[in-house]
Amino acid sequence: MGYGDEQIADLKRSYHFHQKKFFRLAAVALVGLTVILLLANLALSHLYVKALTQSGCPDSQRQPKHFGLPEIDDVSFTTSDGVALSGWYLPGSN
Repeated sequence: MGYGDEQIADLKRSYHFHQKKFFRLAAVALVGLTVILLLANLALSHLYVKALTQSGCPDSQRQPKHFGLPEIDDVSFTTSDGVALSGWYLPGSN
């Protein structure tokens, strides 16, 4: 016993409906995955730039003597373009 014309037409409609539904679902999944990957890339880029541009150490008043270094001299000077630089002078052991 074979299928009638109406049954074959129903099967074709059902097949096309499920095929469209599958491709629609695949497209939504692909767009969702793309959005997730873009957001992850943005977040990782932000963390990478933040790690490269921020030292992670708060400014403190710790001196080299707190780390067991011998007595040192504070030095400071102003560059030719007006930037004030300060630091320490630690003479060599020679």
